[in-house]
Amino acid sequence: MLDLIGVGLGPFNLSLAALITQSNCQLSARFYERKPQFDWHPGLLLEGATLQVPFFADLVTMVDPTSRFSFLNYLKHQERLFAFYFLENFFIPRREYNAYCQWVCDQLQNINFNTSVEDVEQIDGGFRVHLRSGAASAPLEQIECKNLVIGTGTAAYLPPVLEEFAVKHPEACTHSSNFMEFENAHPNIDLLVLGSGQSAAEIFSRRFNQQLDHQANPRFQLDWITRSAGFFPMEYSPLGLEHFTPDYMQLFHSLEQAQKDQINQAQGLLYKGISFELIREIYQDLYHRSVDTDLSEVTLGSSSELVSIHRQGGRTHCVFYHHLLNQEFTLETGAVIAATGFRQQLPSCLNHLKPLLDLDDQQRLKVSLNHEVLFTNSSTQGALSSTSKEPESQTEPTSGRLFVQNLEQHTHGVGTPDLGLGAYRAARILNALSGQEHFTLSEQGAFQNFGVPRSAASKRENSLDRAFASPARRSSAC
Repeated sequence: MLDLIGVGLGPFNLSLAALITQSNCQLSARFYERKPQFDWHPGLLLEGATLQVPFFADLVTMVDPTSRFSFLNYLKHQERLFAFYFLENFFIPRREYNAYCQWVCDQLQNINFNTSVEDVEQIDGGFRVHLRSGAASAPLEQIECKNLVIGTGTAAYLPPVLEEFAVKHPEACTHSSNFMEFENAHPNIDLLVLGSGQSAAEIFSRRFNQQLDHQANPRFQLDWITRSAGFFPMEYSPLGLEHFTPDYMQLFHSLEQAQKDQINQAQGLLYKGISFELIREIYQDLYHRSVDTDLSEVTLGSSSELVSIHRQGGRTHCVFYHHLLNQEFTLETGAVIAATGFRQQLPSCLNHLKPLLDLDDQQRLKVSLNHEVLFTNSSTQGALSSTSKEPESQTEPTSGRLFVQNLEQHTHGVGTPDLGLGAYRAARILNALSGQEHFTLSEQGAFQNFGVPRSAASKRENSLDRAFASPARRSSAC
């Protein structure tokens, strides 16, 4: 029986696989991914697109800068260190991040691609995992493990108004995650981009710069519409970024779930906006073109929500409701690219486990501070306490332990999908699984106090700091 099976191989489980290899912790582990190779959002690996986090947010650096799996070591092996040094830019190309992760994959012996996890069932002391390697017709294999870590990532989200239409008319509507493939198939189609995040802005910018032919005549119409109040920059000030620290994650986890839900709804611009540099670039491009044209081939619009869509005469007709003017209008286009984000989603291979999991009133997982999913028959399931670095003394659990990566934003806050906390979370899971502190993890990363200020330590009777000291509060805050 293996100590651990990882389901999915995105950056987060890849980080865990690398840290296990690096630490020599004697955990027997295998990670399985259905894709034939590592590919991180291949439909959005646009020329010139960069990560929105510094290169320190690689697979290992934030817990061990000396690791052989660091991005800087990758650059050294590619003989690109001096080139990167002179670039003087913390934000690396998305395509290079993808190549870096593939380089790490080539060095690991505990990962398997082209293998899908079809089903998981609970057994005494762990789980039985049903695997299928290669083609869909291949026979199922079974393997047992004591623990599972789910890192299958988020699923592309289409709003209900687009779901059925996209299935019926894939040539006229797709999610932004499929953009590169769609563009290759339809290079000169009139295009409507929906959304106001970074992906929408990158797609608009790319198509805008491809719109004119050599005689400066437009090849296609380009529209960019969002239901948001405008095209706003992502919050990227240093104090704002401190919400992506272990300090804030720990405080957030201690709050009541109703508070967490309210806070999550109010923090969209911490991670959903557009980089200021890209907004400026788009505006400059619009300005320069407006010198000789009225920009009639380009439309930008906000406060407008898509309410219906239909296909007629080879064209796509989109009906919008303008929230400020309280009126409907119609835009005709060739196709719609929906940059409408991603949603956390429990993979179907856990369907048989779901009745055993402790869920909240919205059917979401209850997850401990150490990213361990709680089962209905146990509030601890072998988890670490909220503040201790060592395992709580208890008898060996009779059932396996289940951990998640990037399925816990409702319990852990805005930093959940952020690459900058990926290595920290993976190291925390590894420490919890092994019962040893293979990686020393600092809980202090912010200058600001997210709870009551330290200088007010003598007046904590009504403070959030009690959440960290009270076992009763910890056990109820999931």
